[in-house]
Amino acid sequence: MSWTPFWFDGAFWVGAVSSPRVWVEILALYSDKGSVRYLMNARNNPSSRLAMPSFGFDHFHQGPVRLGEWALKHGMDLSSPHR
Repeated sequence: MSWTPFWFDGAFWVGAVSSPRVWVEILALYSDKGSVRYLMNARNNPSSRLAMPSFGFDHFHQGPVRLGEWALKHGMDLSSPHR
């Protein structure tokens, strides 16, 4: 799977998601919330000044793009990170 790095800002993880391996670590941290389904609904921060897209659940992350749709547009199936 090709990978496009992105920033994730959540309660259990804040930082760059630079590889599928990092994504798997994040999934484990959010397993009690339904992992993939929950995380796919994270919204972008349209005001972010980071060099990569930023997704999260706080009041800064209220943009129109959800992580799941963004990932699919970039050829990343986050529901199957091991591929």
